[in-house]
Amino acid sequence: MQDLHLYLEIISLLIALFFYKDLKRNDAMFYFIPFLIVTALVEMGAKWIWKERNEKFLLFNIFTAAEFVFYSILFRIHLNNKVLRYIIILLIPFYLILFILNVIFIQGLTTSFHSYTFLLGSFFMVLIDLKKRCLMSPCVTPKSLAVSDWQVVIYIRAMMSMSTLFFR
Repeated sequence: MQDLHLYLEIISLLIALFFYKDLKRNDAMFYFIPFLIVTALVEMGAKWIWKERNEKFLLFNIFTAAEFVFYSILFRIHLNNKVLRYIIILLIPFYLILFILNVIFIQGLTTSFHSYTFLLGSFFMVLIDLKKRCLMSPCVTPKSLAVSDWQVVIYIRAMMSMSTLFFR
């Protein structure tokens, strides 16, 4: 049960590989396959490092910062609104600068998880998704309130971020 998330990531990778032809048609979604491979490798590497050295923060801190950049780029690819695309381009270096400042001066790169900038990255993802929804459908209807795949990922990530603040 302890490794359930790792098994789910590997199952997700296998499903993505099964639907490779469909993913290949969509330029942005095609990149989920290498992303899932890297995610599974990071999880397995962190598990091994934790057993050997009782340390995993360096790997997770770097990977999760890169993960937010990856999600932001995917959002940017899917958006048609030029203003929102420009905002995302500005948010990426802003987030990375805050991440670097956080791990250098506040939380450390190897001593703890970067929960402050992780929460900020999750907040940015939720804001981008909500703004995207507002631009796509100006009026709120039951159909516009349907949960998309992106929202599931982002809201789960936001809940994980909140848990890092309350349970650290």
